[in-house]
Amino acid sequence: MIMSDNDTIPKKSTSQINKAVFFTSALLIFLLVAFAAVFPDVADKKF
Repeated sequence: MIMSDNDTIPKKSTSQINKAVFFTSALLIFLLVAFAAVFPDVADKKF
């Protein structure tokens, strides 16, 4: 089997992650989970 040059070159991802959006979303998810863990009764009524 003959490998072409394209097979040996690793493909670079064209998608870029916006760090501000990523960290803001991660922080919001973390805060919601922490709130639900600390105040389960309030979280059950609010959500």
